[in-house]
Amino acid sequence: MTIGSPFTADQQDLIDYVLYTSSVLSMVGSSFIMLTYLFVKEARTFGTTLIFFLSVSDFFSSLAWFPWDVDEVLCTVQASTVQFFQVASYMWSFTISLSLFQVFFLERDEYPRKWFVWNHLLNWGYPTLTVTLCLVFRKFGNAGAWCWIASSTDYFRLLVYGPMAVVLIFICISFMCIKFKMHHRSDFSQALSRKLSFYLFAFVASQVPAFVNRLQNFIWPSSPIYALFIIQAIFQPLQGFFNAIVYGFNEEQFVEHYKHLFIKYQSTQLCKGCTHICCCGCCGSCGRRRSRHRNGKSDEEIPIFDYDYSSDGEDR
Repeated sequence: MTIGSPFTADQQDLIDYVLYTSSVLSMVGSSFIMLTYLFVKEARTFGTTLIFFLSVSDFFSSLAWFPWDVDEVLCTVQASTVQFFQVASYMWSFTISLSLFQVFFLERDEYPRKWFVWNHLLNWGYPTLTVTLCLVFRKFGNAGAWCWIASSTDYFRLLVYGPMAVVLIFICISFMCIKFKMHHRSDFSQALSRKLSFYLFAFVASQVPAFVNRLQNFIWPSSPIYALFIIQAIFQPLQGFFNAIVYGFNEEQFVEHYKHLFIKYQSTQLCKGCTHICCCGCCGSCGRRRSRHRNGKSDEEIPIFDYDYSSDGEDR
């Protein structure tokens, strides 16, 4: 049970179980992105590199959400880790949306790679600054159902939720601009619009419940609402899971490798029962089967983060 929790033992236990479940799902999703990026060379582009660092943030943020805050030391560790990687996560979400804005709205060939060093300095530096300030001024402690900045009316919380609100507004505006500009273009624009909606949903679904709960805590600090804590416990640790679905399974760079392995396995099983030498040998019909599959739907679903094609989708 979290030290100093305002809820009953049974209520706190339920929050802990929800956090366990959401965190595990998020860690699994983030691991899919990270392991694919690290071990599949074909999955590495500049755009997927941004997604990789987003997944790193999501993974460690999910790990920090586990209810391990049983004393003051671990409480401070949890609060510091959650804050650092949660802030880093939405900073990398901002970088991804900025890169999409550069490519599809401003119609630049690619996101300026010289900015990448500055992205690292900002996306890791600002979380470090916020955690350092909170540690220096001893702001971390029990924050209700888990550990964070102890006082619900402490303006230090704006170090987290102020930039988060700015990032959310920027993501919404940039995605609307892109969808408006691409509206009159080819069928690719419809796929792009659909994917951008998914990206926006992933960020909003994971962050807005936490924002609403903390706003309620700020306005009525003595009357925390248990349901809001449950909703936050469900959705905020799930950001890695949402991002894995949106950025991983929705992007060909990540799934193509596994598609190829599955098709290869199917072809191998088919060839094992084939009595004609041409099935797997001279005429290579199995090979052509794979080629037709790979040149079918997968070629129609152009990945967003390739950056090797023009904004109207005519050239890759």
